[in-house]
Amino acid sequence: MEAKDLQPASFRNVRFLVDSSERKGGRRAVVHEYPQRDESYVEDLGRKARTFSVRAYFVGADAKEQSEAFLAACEEKGPARLELPWRTSLMAVCTEFSEGVSLKEWRFVAVDLTFVQAGEAQFPMPSQATPEKVVEKSRSAVDAAREAFDKVYSLAKLASWALEAAETQKNKIIGLVSGTRKVVANAARFTRRVSQLLDASGAEFAALDLAQEVEGLVSDLGDVRLRDSDLARRRLEEMLGLVEDSPENGSEPAAPAAKQSARNVNAQNDLLRALAAAEAARSSADVTPESDADAARLRELVLAVIDQVLDTTEDDDLFAALSDLRAAVARDLSARGRLAPRLRSVTLQQSVPALVLAWREQESLEAEADIIARNGIAHPGFLPAGAALEVLGG
Repeated sequence: MEAKDLQPASFRNVRFLVDSSERKGGRRAVVHEYPQRDESYVEDLGRKARTFSVRAYFVGADAKEQSEAFLAACEEKGPARLELPWRTSLMAVCTEFSEGVSLKEWRFVAVDLTFVQAGEAQFPMPSQATPEKVVEKSRSAVDAAREAFDKVYSLAKLASWALEAAETQKNKIIGLVSGTRKVVANAARFTRRVSQLLDASGAEFAALDLAQEVEGLVSDLGDVRLRDSDLARRRLEEMLGLVEDSPENGSEPAAPAAKQSARNVNAQNDLLRALAAAEAARSSADVTPESDADAARLRELVLAVIDQVLDTTEDDDLFAALSDLRAAVARDLSARGRLAPRLRSVTLQQSVPALVLAWREQESLEAEADIIARNGIAHPGFLPAGAALEVLGG
């Protein structure tokens, strides 16, 4: 064997050289044999721990120093990433090593290693329908938002200019919703209703149940669950946009008529923000996180818009409903994030095709497309060496 025949590998980011590796596995089983029966019963207890046997080599004048640093890494507590040529990257623990040193100027050290693939500690847990809890709390928040609006909004005994101000704000709110919403149950029906509401004026406007109409446009899909994660994600982004673009509240004058007019305008703004925040939470329940990092990002976005409404609402019932919704979203996306694939950073020592990295990381050729898209790869045949690449784990 010559040094040129050795391939680079690493454990806990400490490099070594190998010429081969051996993997062992199988099933854990108990064989039950019974008197007067020719056939036995094999009780399957799950997969055996996968073990990897490797001979690591350290070559050069500092071979002994290299091996000492590596063995120190092997004795550190906890699992670490094991990178072997020809095999998928994995988390492992070094359970045993045996070192042999060449007496010829200490320029060659061989270490026999045994690694065991490491998983996460998992304990039986009661099943929790966390997405359904988010949907339930979202409906409660929508109801509370409408009730809070009805407590403040009133057109009774207002001057014509105050009625016109409320109508103008109604058109602004409806226009914003119609310009933002794209994921709707029925586009033709949605467009028709928007047109009818924009045309409503005077006595027709005064007779509207405005909270119900705005809710109908913001919620639109009612109790329909978006089983398509991509559609749910788009709807979530629409709701975040509505909260972000909603008009800011103005101050309330001291004069009674002007004060009620300002309260009507502000109530419409508050209603839009509360409905959109509640519907953003409901949409998040139907989004399947692509990774743990994606789940954390979604959680941060949804909680931020709920917090934005919580900071401005003066209605106690709405505050309580949104607080419950916030807690449900936090639990849901935290729980589903723990089950999502892990997003990690990989730095290649030499350029390889995306297909090779996909097989190393996930033992799946389908992962190639995600690697290319996630990292903006110009040529899938040549992944850049020395640059950090984002890769989904299993």
